[in-house]
Amino acid sequence: MILLRTLRLLNFLSHEDTTIEFKEEEKILIDGESGSGKSSIVDAIIWALYGESRSDNRSLIRRGAEKGSLVLTLSGGDLSKDGYETVTITRS
Repeated sequence: MILLRTLRLLNFLSHEDTTIEFKEEEKILIDGESGSGKSSIVDAIIWALYGESRSDNRSLIRRGAEKGSLVLTLSGGDLSKDGYETVTITRS
């Protein structure tokens, strides 16, 4: 099983500097007003994992910023064992 741990967005789409911590054993609900950046969170995870987005990667940079980046931390392993292997993916 692979678990999301943290996601940090810097100048990524509508997010100037956002950090999200995903807690084990908790469900995830992304809620907010239209245009608040909910879809950007999903786009960031997809871009981190696959290096591709729904459009040109240049358009992922927040308007007015010169560059953007994201850091996604995942963990995984056998739940019957103590500890997980942690992987951090950084894209800019």
